[in-house]
Amino acid sequence: MQVYDEAINLYRKAIAIEPNYLEVYHNLIYVYSITQKTSDAIKVCGQILDKSCDSDSLGVASRSDYNRQNPSSAYLSYIDMYSELHVDGDLGNKISSEKMYSGASMIPWVTTVKSLITLTGSRTLLDYGSGKGLQYKKMLLEDENQIKYNSLQDYWGIDEIYCYDPAYFLYQKLPQKQYDSVVVTDVLEHCHQEDVKWIIDEIFGLTMKFVFANVACYLAHKSFQNGENVHCTIRPAVWWDAILQSVASRYPEIKYCFLVEYIWNDIGSEGGRVFQVLSNLNSFEMEIEPIRVTVLGANSNLGIDVPYKIVVDPRNVLCSKSFFIILG
Repeated sequence: MQVYDEAINLYRKAIAIEPNYLEVYHNLIYVYSITQKTSDAIKVCGQILDKSCDSDSLGVASRSDYNRQNPSSAYLSYIDMYSELHVDGDLGNKISSEKMYSGASMIPWVTTVKSLITLTGSRTLLDYGSGKGLQYKKMLLEDENQIKYNSLQDYWGIDEIYCYDPAYFLYQKLPQKQYDSVVVTDVLEHCHQEDVKWIIDEIFGLTMKFVFANVACYLAHKSFQNGENVHCTIRPAVWWDAILQSVASRYPEIKYCFLVEYIWNDIGSEGGRVFQVLSNLNSFEMEIEPIRVTVLGANSNLGIDVPYKIVVDPRNVLCSKSFFIILG
């Protein structure tokens, strides 16, 4: 804790000298969050990332009584705008419709999901917010033992994958049953803060064993046609944890792992990403050895260069409060 307090003091001094040093603000959000300084983390997040992240943001989300049958007007508006992106692409940022929400956000997490599938003995999986679902088409993967797999379903060793995405016409049908596992990648930060609680509750209600999600705490590289950033709810992990706990307490039998991702800047280096882990998994439940996999071939519209190596250490991902990850 002393190290974090010293970091906070240094960051404050740096900002006092240069108030426009945005890189320091990014680090400060993370350190405030990791030290449970909720109001400070939310305040700084609102200053540089999301103007709707004000002092009452957590209260607004917690008090919201919207639901699937009665979502906010913003929810319906966003569905329409995401549907337009799927059809037209992001012209301003020169992203084609084929590459728009193709499903690439799942790729960095395939080994983590495999670990959770193995841990829970899952046989069925729901991708909630799957995009175009190209991640589940033919894909050639190779693990550290040089064993090759022809798809993610083959690699994960499960019987069924269901894609749901309300903004993509092929996958707009809401699931009508529960699945062993639910994965939610690059989704929740795209949901309006007044809809977040009921969406997370719906996700928990659709699973029987575990939920895995990653959430970005930074601006996206994509925009709607009106110029609005597609990350409409940018919040630190302490904010997400408060909402998550209010929902997860009603589902004590469900394992969950939420990773909140920040931009991290190191002086004199390129920096990277750092994550906070929100999970009810215990350290003894995780595998001891890291998992490695290489994507040898994939649909070109996923937008990843192959071969694409993924190395994730489950001990760091799921057992610590924070960790760094490097994807090659």
